[in-house]
Amino acid sequence: MARVTRTVKRAGLCTELPTLGYNTGMQRFVAGRIFGLATSFVIVASITLVYTHAVRVNQTTVALSFLLAILAVSAVWGMAVSVVMSLAALLVFNYYFLPPTRTLTIADPQNWVALGAFLFVSIMGSQLSARIRKEADEAISRRREIERLYKFSRTFPAAEGQILSLRLWRVTPRRREHEDRFRAR
Repeated sequence: MARVTRTVKRAGLCTELPTLGYNTGMQRFVAGRIFGLATSFVIVASITLVYTHAVRVNQTTVALSFLLAILAVSAVWGMAVSVVMSLAALLVFNYYFLPPTRTLTIADPQNWVALGAFLFVSIMGSQLSARIRKEADEAISRRREIERLYKFSRTFPAAEGQILSLRLWRVTPRRREHEDRFRAR
């Protein structure tokens, strides 16, 4: 069977890399999500283990530790993984740290409010973290595009003391009006 490869050119060097198949992007996406879910469950388990056996702390410290971990997971793996982690942390928090412990029942009505606030804050924080990550990725993408355009513009020779400039902004109706007024003069 013939081996399918693709040529990757980086820093002037050509490298032959094997292609992984038809739907590699989806495979990587799913593998990343599975790894993220596994990592989030390990993080929840470690926080629970530390606070139940090694260090005795109050419920607020435990909840804030879970929230901090959820925000970190959201920044790395996105919203879906962090929502699943939020639900897992909610169940663990209820089972191990809210009275009566070692049950999923809630005796005090104030604990319902605490669990609801915990879930709300963790999901909202995850959403904000995911949005920040998305905007950062878009900014990096725009910066790379501007760099490519700049390199492309530098390939054109400048004519007799004139600088070649490329207009990189969109044509808008208002700009057209200004250009039409300028041409009419």
